[in-house]
Amino acid sequence: MSKRDWMTLGMAFILGIGAEISFFHGEIGLSFPVFITLFYVGFFWIFRKHHFTNLKLGLLFTASIWLLSVTYLFYSNPFFYVFNLLVIPGLMFLQLIIITSPASWPWDRLPYLQAAFSRIGESAKSIIHLFSSLVDLALKGLDQGKRNILKKILLGLLIASPIVVVVLFLLMMADPEFSRLVIKLPEWFFSFVRLEMIIRMVIVMIFSLGFYGGFRALHKKWEPNPGPGSKGILHLDGIMIITVLVLLNIIYGLFVLVQFQYFFSGQLYGDFTYAEYARRGFFELVMVTLINWSVLVAVLNFGRKMAPRLKRAIQVMLTLMIAFSGVMLTSAYMRLLMYEAAYGYTLDRVLAHAFMIFLGAIFLYTLIRVWIEHLSLMRFYMIFSILFYTALNVVNVNGLIVEKNLERYEQTGKIDVSYLYQLSYSGLMGLMDLYEMNPQMTGLENILADRKKMMIHDSRSWQSFNLERKKAYERLMEMELE
Repeated sequence: MSKRDWMTLGMAFILGIGAEISFFHGEIGLSFPVFITLFYVGFFWIFRKHHFTNLKLGLLFTASIWLLSVTYLFYSNPFFYVFNLLVIPGLMFLQLIIITSPASWPWDRLPYLQAAFSRIGESAKSIIHLFSSLVDLALKGLDQGKRNILKKILLGLLIASPIVVVVLFLLMMADPEFSRLVIKLPEWFFSFVRLEMIIRMVIVMIFSLGFYGGFRALHKKWEPNPGPGSKGILHLDGIMIITVLVLLNIIYGLFVLVQFQYFFSGQLYGDFTYAEYARRGFFELVMVTLINWSVLVAVLNFGRKMAPRLKRAIQVMLTLMIAFSGVMLTSAYMRLLMYEAAYGYTLDRVLAHAFMIFLGAIFLYTLIRVWIEHLSLMRFYMIFSILFYTALNVVNVNGLIVEKNLERYEQTGKIDVSYLYQLSYSGLMGLMDLYEMNPQMTGLENILADRKKMMIHDSRSWQSFNLERKKAYERLMEMELE
């Protein structure tokens, strides 16, 4: 191993320790932005001599990743808490590949993404090479023959591990006495070694190897072959495209006529209430809209070169489809508004609103792309998605839901106390607002009193520090509750 390999391994080990301390000592809070800071310090130190590319896009990724990590400090949304544990590493993965790849390579093309994910294989190869190098170092005093034998034994142990687990499980199921013996062995072993320490060491090792493999893969120079053209292998014929689009637009045209006839005019047929009608049609309309978007993307990316008149006709049909999709999105949006008016605001409904706004912006840009062909769909989709998702996190959706439900309570006298309680600390502060508005509400004082006792005895480490929890705690401690 070279000096750079040892330095990379050392930094990977430091980051592995940082990851274990940040994410495996209780609920995540302040520790997430702390780890993100540590990671980028380590990354840029390892790659301090590297020439980075796509710097503007890289800065956008960095800002989004930082803001998403900071939401663990400021807010306490359970949905985003879990979802961002996948989104943030995914964004970091894409960012590091984009800023370390050649400037000449078009990152907004599908072949680029396919080649980029091949880096995962390179990471695995680097980890295997590291194991081999460390084994060689440990067995340095032995001759080559004995060294090869021990290497094969270690490889055999690695291969046998999953088989041994399955066989042990089957034998334990077959014989209760053997099962008791196998269960006692770990108890005997861990009477000498702390189980928690072993688990934490394994976590550090896993993260360290992952960081090392990733850094080594990014160090390697690569010039992926984009292949002939950027449209991919699939090609769609113009006559086939126009046939599909005309048929779909006829169906959508009839649907839109029906919508304007009664839904948008404020009248409904049959015995449906607005809330029942909204619940029946919302998801179906969103699914149809997503199908339309898929058709648009397929036509724009995989359509063959065709005669000017046929091309113009397809552009007109695509424009009609986007217009009809806009009407369906508007209809779905109105249905959801009526449903919220009848049953209140929830995270699912607010996120559905946000998703429809997102789709509206996507369709608007796609309409522009229909007539201006040199624009890149992938570039806009990626950048806009990152910006929109980051904004959705920064807005504090739970706080918005609480605010809307309290406004609805002032107008109608209806509110779901149990749902507010589920909205973490935003919901708790909403319940305190509700108590100040109506101290006589049945059961509300008991809920707040129980939560006060719970928070008094709930000690947290620095990793779990959260400003919203601190604010809710201080406010709850000031309240006089029986």
